[in-house]
Amino acid sequence: MGHIFQGQPELPGNRPLTMVSLSTPQTISANTQTAVAFNTVEYDNFSAYNTGTEVYTAPWGGLYRVSATLLLSNVPTAAVTPAVLEVIIQAAGGAVAIGELSENQSAGVAYINTVSVDILTALTAGQSLSVRAFISPAGTCTVAASGISTNFRIEYLQP
Repeated sequence: MGHIFQGQPELPGNRPLTMVSLSTPQTISANTQTAVAFNTVEYDNFSAYNTGTEVYTAPWGGLYRVSATLLLSNVPTAAVTPAVLEVIIQAAGGAVAIGELSENQSAGVAYINTVSVDILTALTAGQSLSVRAFISPAGTCTVAASGISTNFRIEYLQP
């Protein structure tokens, strides 16, 4: 199998495989679920991800491995209240999976952290997925532009 950053990988049975990343940093405001605007297609052999809508649409029904990783920087902190960081994989009917990280740091110190979620889920053909980020209780943070550390990956496994 080819390396993902050296072009299209060889896929057994030509099954759907997608990886998208973020080429410019994105600000996430507090207490608001924000769609992550993955705008760079690393590979997408079935053209299932739409960079204009930030939505993946399953080309086939079956079992999928879905993962999202966000490298977050400039995360505000308070000495008493931890910053809660979430990455949410969302389908039309609501959240499919949520990865969460909660940490206390010294007041006024901005830090960097990675939050991720990795799931197996059954999707129907045409079902859509997106990734949303959330930070609480206050302030903003930045989703870093990095194909390695900030990405959304979807792999079809079986019917």
